[in-house]
Amino acid sequence: MRGPTLLVVRRLLHELPQTAILVACLAVAFLLPIGGRLLLDRWSTELRARANATPLVVGRAGSPIELVLAALHFQRRDLPPIEFGEVLALDGRPELVAVPLSLGFTARGRPIVGTRLDYFERRGLRPAAGSLPLRLGDCVLGATVARELDLAPGDSLFSDPREAYDLATAPPLRMLVRGVLAPSGTSDDDAVFADLRTAWILGGLLHGHADPVRLPEAAILGRDGERIVVDEGIREYFEVTDGNLAGFHLHGEESSMPVSAILVFPQDARTSVIEEGRLDAPATRQAVRPAEVIDELLATVARVKRLFDAVTAVLVATTVLLASLVIALSLRARRGEILVMQAIGASPWTIRRVLAGEIAVVAIAAIVAGALAAWAISHTAPDLLRLMVG
Repeated sequence: MRGPTLLVVRRLLHELPQTAILVACLAVAFLLPIGGRLLLDRWSTELRARANATPLVVGRAGSPIELVLAALHFQRRDLPPIEFGEVLALDGRPELVAVPLSLGFTARGRPIVGTRLDYFERRGLRPAAGSLPLRLGDCVLGATVARELDLAPGDSLFSDPREAYDLATAPPLRMLVRGVLAPSGTSDDDAVFADLRTAWILGGLLHGHADPVRLPEAAILGRDGERIVVDEGIREYFEVTDGNLAGFHLHGEESSMPVSAILVFPQDARTSVIEEGRLDAPATRQAVRPAEVIDELLATVARVKRLFDAVTAVLVATTVLLASLVIALSLRARRGEILVMQAIGASPWTIRRVLAGEIAVVAIAAIVAGALAAWAISHTAPDLLRLMVG
């Protein structure tokens, strides 16, 4: 490097901390509108794709947005349940498929989704390793869950206790990992799937009891002749095995068991319209089209984004003005340096080239840094979107 180029490089390296701060500020200003647009476009695309693949969602009357986000993205919301009898009534309809979902439970912070095998067929989910849940107490992991928890078929996974200090709630269940799903790029990657009846175990509605005669003396609270008094929490099974599977039973009628939501897949558009009106008829129930709900949500987001864009424009303009002020003050502070350059024979053109080169390098570095950050956002968008949705 010779001449003005050498002077530009030496000057920027000499003032490296100040140069880095200026580049970072300009890069953030450039990144905000680009990164926001990338995230919003990706978020909108994923929400619409998931919603368009689900014709109807049925749940207890309430907020349609909460119902759709919980049923499609497994958000941790306490949805008021509806009875499983609603599902049984829909099962008798050959023109549609009803897929129940039981939500609200977690395993190491990941949502547990109790459902039926129809769910995997409708979502196009296939195991990359192992198989789908085959038995009560089995589970299959989404690709992200399996990777982050380092679990594989044959391992075990405990559910999280719902209330750590409430002894009346069901104890954590040790579930056998039966398989790992292939990556889908959707919320399914971040969930743990189990049979619907397994979710009822987690809710304390279905459980098995050990034979008190076979329990160790430490688990027996007292004896009264042939009667044995055993603590309820001790004698409930914490795991489903081949040996105790037959001992699990429901406390109540199956039709009265709770489900959080029902995904309904009619065979055609005409059936979908008819079923929407019929399922939405009772005052205690709602049937919504996820595509319409998501469109309303995105319309609200778009209005908020217009305000965000206005604020961003002001921020970018302010940042550019501040950067210009910093550069102007820097030139004034370097007046002596410029006089020295003139004294050693540098022409006015050379001095202008040096100063313009410094400004150009800072601007180009800021644009490159902003572009790299936008590229990183585009590649990490699925993870960021899961945080936004969840």
